[in-house]
Amino acid sequence: MNLFTTNNPSFPAGLRVLAVDHDTYDFYTIHHICNQLHYQVTSCSTISQAKQLLSTSHFDIILVETHIPQQDTYAFVQQVTSHLKIPVIMMSLDNRTCSVMDSISNGACSYWAKPLDENLFKNMWQHVVRQHLVQKESEAKGLKKRGREHLVQMESEAKGLKKRGRDDEVHVSKQPPAKKARFSWTDDLHQKFVSALNHLGIKDAKPKKVLKIMDCPGLELQHVASHLQKYKMYLDGVIKNSKMNKKNNETQAQDQEIDETEVFFSLTDFFPDLNDYIHNNNYAVSVESIDSPSTSLPQLGQYSMTPPDQYDDSDVFFNLTDLFPNDEIHNGMW
Repeated sequence: MNLFTTNNPSFPAGLRVLAVDHDTYDFYTIHHICNQLHYQVTSCSTISQAKQLLSTSHFDIILVETHIPQQDTYAFVQQVTSHLKIPVIMMSLDNRTCSVMDSISNGACSYWAKPLDENLFKNMWQHVVRQHLVQKESEAKGLKKRGREHLVQMESEAKGLKKRGRDDEVHVSKQPPAKKARFSWTDDLHQKFVSALNHLGIKDAKPKKVLKIMDCPGLELQHVASHLQKYKMYLDGVIKNSKMNKKNNETQAQDQEIDETEVFFSLTDFFPDLNDYIHNNNYAVSVESIDSPSTSLPQLGQYSMTPPDQYDDSDVFFNLTDLFPNDEIHNGMW
């Protein structure tokens, strides 16, 4: 309200006063004093007129006679002070304490006893300032309260968002992770893979190079790396098996090859008596031919013996089957 700010050095001049009284003499007194103090005064004799004036004009303070015939002044005071926030001063010839208490309890800021004193009007502006300060304080409290309520609301909303975030996180965490589709290596794709290896060489084949050469949509580096590792393991297994088979074949071939020089064996291992006979007579016995079964010597005493200094190299060998017709030689261990 610009009327009583420090920027208005003429305050309280221009104070807007509404006087409600049925006594004409009191009207004259109020008008005379207010004009001297440069107040703007408006007067009416009924509560209904006062309400009509309040609906069309603004006033800083209201003077009301306590006892207006057939008028409920207390109800009017309560309405003005509670809704319009305008200070009200009640006036009366009744100076009883109960009348003053009734006026104050119904919302009046002061109680003037008639006849009215000029000094009361001089200090009337204090009620206006006090009401303005109370109103500002109330507005500040309201703003502070609304600010706290807004802050509480914001905190509540933040907690709600945080809680919903946790609930959403828990809900998401409870959901099983989506399984990634497994990549399938078709025959055509594998053939391209093998062609890329043949182009690079198995030793220089790297997943990035193979992937670049294959140039297949949807094929990723991890697919190529996994397939390349498995393929190398497969090749290592094939090479290892090939080496083992080759070694086994060579071993079997060596076992089957029998050198003719190893055919010789000692007859004395089978015939101990023959050893003594050869030793005593100083003879050498040899196999003439294993492949000549036709020669037949029925008895051991019929052996063809040649002294050591007379035998020919060609006669060293003789047919064992002729010497041992009873398959004794066939049952021996060579």
